[in-house]
Order: sequence, then structure tokens, then C-alpha cells
Amino acid sequence: MRRGRAFQGFFGGLNKCLSVGMPLFRAFAKLLRRAYPSKAAAGLCDTRPAGAELMKIADFRRIALSLEGAEEGSHMGSADFRVGGRIFATLAAQSLGYGNLMLTPEQQAEFVAERPDIFIPIAGGWGRMGATHIQLSEADEDLLTGALRTAWKLRREKNEQTKSRSSGKKSPAKKVSAKKASAKRTRLS
Repeated sequence: MRRGRAFQGFFGGLNKCLSVGMPLFRAFAKLLRRAYPSKAAAGLCDTRPAGAELMKIADFRRIALSLEGAEEGSHMGSADFRVGGRIFATLAAQSLGYGNLMLTPEQQAEFVAERPDIFIPIAGGWGRMGATHIQLSEADEDLLTGALRTAWKLRREKNEQTKSRSSGKKSPAKKVSAKKASAKRTRLS
């Protein structure tokens, strides 16, 4: 009976990892690190470069807030990071060990192609629009900083485009029907 529970725990953990889109070999490595902490501490289960430090939620927050004009807010109960009032990163999946980045689909494809073990498209429509998970336990500080800076820069560029478009437009004059105009004049006199 005891052995059965251990297998259920292992396969339950494996299913959880796979359900969030983690590649199979990463899911096994993650579970092996949990099952054999002494080997993980010795570096036998680890795929990060030697000397690389684990990134945590606090590191994600620290780096995001270090970017010029970045502010922390809240969106649907999760921490988000904004520049110019618009979101460029969130911690909506922090319970799974992910930070989220708002990228373009092209940037997302480049990140995923280069490091599929760290960058995972978010499932559904948000992912198709470029929203991307970054697995913090696999990322080092340089990688996390570069990814956050990319999302921050994209958001600033989009903010500038929106600002220049809105400042160049004149608001159209309201058209009032003749009937409403005459009714308004009679009320005023």
C-alpha cells in the first residue's frame, strides 16, 4: 500500500508538470530533483550552467521593478508589472514556479526555439498572442533580466505608438440632428 502511494505521488506530479506544457524530460528532471535532493544538491540532476543561481519570485519582482518606469500593480488577484500603466509581465502562475512575459508571437517563437526548457507559450489565446511562461527554477539572472527587458521594451514601444496616434487625431465634432438642435434651442429660449 505504501509503495502504491509513492507511485501515485510520482505520477501525479508528472501529470501536473505535463499539464502546464512542460517538456517530458524537464518534468522527469524536476521530479528527480525532488525525489533525490542529495543528488540534486550535488548537481547530478541539474541542467543549469555551473555557478548559476536559482531565480525565485523575489528575483523576478526585483528585476522587473529595476526597469525604468516599472511599477507593481495587481490584475485579477496576481501581481503584475507595468510601464506607462500597461502590463509587460505578471506573476499569475507563480504557484507553478513561472513568471509571465508579454511578448510578440515572433519574439516568443525565438525564445522558445532557443530555450524550450525555460520558455513555454501560455496555453490558449494569450499564448497565441505572445504571452509566455518563464520557468524561474531553470533561468539564471542574465536570462531573466534579458527576457524582462525585452517585454518591458516592447511595452514602452507600444505605449509610444499609441501616444503618437492619439495625439495626432482630432476628435470628431459631434453630429447633432436638426430635430435635436431645434428642440435644444426651444428649451434654451
